[in-house]
Amino acid sequence: RGSTCEPTFGAVQPLWVTVNVPGDARPGDYEGKLTIAAEGMEPVMVPVHLQVCGWRVPDPKDFETFTDFVQSPQSVALQYNVPLWSDEHFELMAKSFKLIGQMGSKVVYIPLLCQTNFGNDQTMVRWIKGPDGTYTYDFSIMDKYLDLAIRHMGKPRIACLYVWDIFADGGPPGSQLGYARPGVSKRDLPHWGTALVSRLDPGTGKVELLEGPSYYQQAEAEAFWRPVLAQIRDRLDRRGLAETIMFGVVSDCLPVAQTVELLDRILPGTKWVVQQHGSTRSLHGKPVGYLASIWRLPGPADPDVKRAYGWQADYFRTSYARRIWFSKPLSGNRLVAEANLVAGQRGYGRVGADFWPVLEDERGRRRRITGRYRISVVSRVNILTSWLAPGPEGAISTVRFEMARENLQECEARIFIERALTDEAQRAKLGQGLAQRCQDILDERVRAMLVCWSSEAAPSVAANLWYPASDWQERSAELYHAAAEVESALRRR
Repeated sequence: RGSTCEPTFGAVQPLWVTVNVPGDARPGDYEGKLTIAAEGMEPVMVPVHLQVCGWRVPDPKDFETFTDFVQSPQSVALQYNVPLWSDEHFELMAKSFKLIGQMGSKVVYIPLLCQTNFGNDQTMVRWIKGPDGTYTYDFSIMDKYLDLAIRHMGKPRIACLYVWDIFADGGPPGSQLGYARPGVSKRDLPHWGTALVSRLDPGTGKVELLEGPSYYQQAEAEAFWRPVLAQIRDRLDRRGLAETIMFGVVSDCLPVAQTVELLDRILPGTKWVVQQHGSTRSLHGKPVGYLASIWRLPGPADPDVKRAYGWQADYFRTSYARRIWFSKPLSGNRLVAEANLVAGQRGYGRVGADFWPVLEDERGRRRRITGRYRISVVSRVNILTSWLAPGPEGAISTVRFEMARENLQECEARIFIERALTDEAQRAKLGQGLAQRCQDILDERVRAMLVCWSSEAAPSVAANLWYPASDWQERSAELYHAAAEVESALRRR
């Protein structure tokens, strides 16, 4: 009010500038200029200010904070209209994995069932039926996909063999078989109660659906799965991944005890991946190794009352932050990793990386492929996010993705400081003054989260009103400077 400035009307295009700081860069303040040019306008010089702190962030593959950005091969193939598993397809998926790797994502999924909740129409291993009725297997797609993931992510902490979905148990008519939802086993649908996999005709290259036995057929199912799972384990072992194998993916519907016991007989001691509303440590007595839970996980607490250290958790207990999508404030993406760490979780998971809306329904609306098959619909657990965007030649970053990446780097600084503060010998090296100052910096970050964090690991609308003006950049600088001081003190004494 009272201003003499005239408004300027026109399109606005935000620009995101990312600076890759060399590991040997000297700490200090740097300045540069960015030239912006477009057709029909004079070039504009924009100053760029960069502050480099004295603590080096670990390589993403070494991040302690747990993230699980799920890559969707079918979404990429459909988005760019390329043949599934073609060279062009793998080149496009490499763009996704390059960005996923920058987040330190810990999980790679190997779908061994078709038409799962992830929306895949083929398996990465193809069954080949011989003249005598026995099967051999084509592992070429799985091998190539694993090598691509490792090249960009490093060795994953979890190689999830997707061998179970809600249609695979089967059972006699009317039985519930321990499912979490009453009546789910009564579905009269194609392929219900089968192990639905891909069969390859090596002569023609044609891939078809093959209905293997349901897990209810214990003897037949064990004979069907034992040879292929043994060979998969050997191939993962050659990549140093045998100890990372987990079975999945359990949702709000649960496998029956007989199925869990059957798979444990084939690969004894293998843990499970559970992604659901609940929170559990075991599945019919077998351990859960990775949990992504929507409900029943604690949120950040006032540090004057309690401090929690998610990186100390003895298994991968994480939040499935399903509400951190396009209708929620950006501050959610900026805070979700650290908010979970200070609440006692290892991080967050079941995040769609490139699950783009590639399908069109009868009303012309675009939708994602998750849950597209009725036999595997668990609607409230479907992946509804895509933190990457489809660029002209593959996946590109987004503002939400960059927000999350900034916070993940801050999480590593926080963990570095907390390790020193919670170790008696290291804390003594810091001295009382530095130790207390570091603790105050960490506590202040938690109090800033408490102002805006609400239920389901998501910020309230108030977050967007308060957080951007809350000196968050100053808190980030303080954190990194404190990490540098801690590192210097530990080296000096």
